[in-house]
Parts: sequence; C-alpha cells; structure tokens
Amino acid sequence: MNDQLIRTSADWIAIWRARIDELELPHREVDCRAGWGEGYCSKLMCGMKTPTTKTIERMNAALALRLRPEVDPERDAIVKAEAVKRRRP
Repeated sequence: MNDQLIRTSADWIAIWRARIDELELPHREVDCRAGWGEGYCSKLMCGMKTPTTKTIERMNAALALRLRPEVDPERDAIVKAEAVKRRRP
C-alpha cells in the first residue's frame, strides 16, 4: 500500500487495486465480500463504473481499509490564502 492522496472518488481505484493485489483476492471474492453481483469489482477497476459514496464504503469494508483524514498541505495553503483575502476590509 502507498500513501497516495485521494481527492476524488476515482482516486480510490489505485488504492483498491494495490490492496486486492496485496491480499491476492480475485475480483469475484471482492464482489462476494462487498455484497455485489458478480463482475461489479471488475467494472470498477476498469473504469466502467464510477464509485459512489456507498460503493467506497462497501469496498473499503471488504478490503479492511479505513479512512484517516489528514490535511493536504497544497490545498491547505490555498484555503488559508483565500481566508486571508476575505478577512481584509
């Protein structure tokens, strides 16, 4: 697993692919663990389906992944700069 930054739902694909490889799971097993019909994991992995919030929750549970919110330093600098601009009279 890596420390890849996740900014969009599509960014999860690389994380899931690495975890599936690490666990040596076939997509069919991931489908079963997530409670999906056969083939859904494969469709996610090849981009035929876009992950929804519910999909992200179910996939992460199936792969024993959790979220750990952290501050994105690049985005933090932008947010702080915008906040300073708004405070000026």
